Amino acid sequence: MSNQSLGGSHEGDRTPRGDEPGIEPPEPGGVDREVASSRASRLEASREALLLSPMLGLGVALVAALSVWGTLEIVWPVFRLPEHLRELSGNVGEAEQAEFFAALKVTRERNAVFAMVLLAAGLALALSVAELLQRGAGWRIVWGGLLACLVGGVSAVAAGAGAIALHEALDLEGNRLGKTLLVQAGLMGLIGLGVGLALAVPLFRPRLALNCLAGCLIGGLLAGLVFPIAASFCLPDVNTDELVPHPGPGRLLWAGLACGLIGLAATGLGKRKERQHATAA
Repeated sequence: MSNQSLGGSHEGDRTPRGDEPGIEPPEPGGVDREVASSRASRLEASREALLLSPMLGLGVALVAALSVWGTLEIVWPVFRLPEHLRELSGNVGEAEQAEFFAALKVTRERNAVFAMVLLAAGLALALSVAELLQRGAGWRIVWGGLLACLVGGVSAVAAGAGAIALHEALDLEGNRLGKTLLVQAGLMGLIGLGVGLALAVPLFRPRLALNCLAGCLIGGLLAGLVFPIAASFCLPDVNTDELVPHPGPGRLLWAGLACGLIGLAATGLGKRKERQHATAA
């Protein structure tokens, strides 16, 4: 009896072996391989697309838009007419009128370019810092964000010059909406290219640079096409003939559409490949 009970005790306590039916032995290092595979897929995806999710990218971009709009509401106008021209009143000579309108044109263009620079630099800084935080880039977050801000701002100067030249070259007096669509699409597309370049430079990823440029260009073009139409329905009092709308809700709509669509397109492009890598892992 004692031997049987002892035998039964040993049999009950016996640890199952991997060669018994219905029991699969644990794969050595399986968890480590899964972690390594996940890291590899994430690394491969990070070479082709931003790690920011589209919703997070949209949120960051809208925060940047609010910041830009608020700053412009406070400091606008940055450039003003010379004091002697501001004091003109009554009947003035043709020379003074010509000087006044020439100075007014230059002042408006400078203020518009300033708004474009602030928009592009602010959006590039926000998206770049958020992306570098996702990648755990350490100190690169600081200099990478500043570099993106600089590249975005310089690109916006070129975009503003191009938009001003296009605005003056187009002669579509009979189709004001068509002219506005072309000018705003060209302006926002160039700003989008600048933001895409600003995002790509601190990351040093050639394939990622193509996705950033393409995504930001698409988002900018969409924003330029949507803004005049949306403003005509939602804010009919807004003058969309101006390169940058006057202070108020029209400028908020302009900045929100530009930042939101550029941020959404930039963070959304290339995510299909990322999902494929994750599934394969």
